[in-house]
Amino acid sequence: GATNSTSLAAAVYAIATAAAAGAGLPPPAFVISGGCASERGSPFDDVEYIADGDTTSGVPHYHDSSSSFHIYWDPACDGGGLFPAAWLVKNGSHAPACSYIAAFVSDNSYSPPLGTETWRVNCDGYNWTDMDLTLTHPSPSQPPPPQPPPSTPPSPPPPLSPPPPSLPPLDTVPSIWFTGGCSSNGTSAVDNVEYVAGGYTASRALFYHDANASRKFYIYWDPDCSCGGAPARWIVDTDAPNTTAPCDLDGDGECSDKAHIDSDEPSLEIGTKA
Repeated sequence: GATNSTSLAAAVYAIATAAAAGAGLPPPAFVISGGCASERGSPFDDVEYIADGDTTSGVPHYHDSSSSFHIYWDPACDGGGLFPAAWLVKNGSHAPACSYIAAFVSDNSYSPPLGTETWRVNCDGYNWTDMDLTLTHPSPSQPPPPQPPPSTPPSPPPPLSPPPPSLPPLDTVPSIWFTGGCSSNGTSAVDNVEYVAGGYTASRALFYHDANASRKFYIYWDPDCSCGGAPARWIVDTDAPNTTAPCDLDGDGECSDKAHIDSDEPSLEIGTKA
């Protein structure tokens, strides 16, 4: 039953205390709980006590973390045998010999009574009462949680591509003359016609238009005039190129023009070409 479990726990604690003393180690710490929680009774309310040496009787002496409360075994606190041997709880190390606030009568000087036992307790400084106090070993500290393995740092982002070079302003681009082509009463797109820069297409290639605003002739480079695999070429046409389309810049779905020359170079070559 509970009494047997308490007695066994006390016996184990006493053995551990004796073993610690034999090894030159301090006796195990313990925690008192279950007592009154008033200011005077705070030493019984989940308070840990640790050993800090022996009394003149050669038995362990304990105190709480603030050293305000002390627990020790006294064979006779009055020195004359009127008071029986007991474990005493005192408020302050210099309190008068029999000025205690809790007592447990016991001939076991090795350790206080581990487990739940009935102590004589004074909670308010006036009245004594029987109270069940529980003495237990402190819970062992939990090991820190395992740290996750170091994560592989993310690969650095690829370097940014440099921005494309700036395109020359149109007013700095010289005009070109188209000569040598067939003539048709002054309306030919390739017979002595001046072309001026008109802008840039999606391929960043210049396109040109007839300097004579009354005529609508254009020269531009098309990567694929049908968007179906036609070779890249420079084209002379009457349709203005779509400056955002990737191919088939005149939008007719076929390669229909006034003149053209196949070329993979988006810069118009000056000179005589067939």
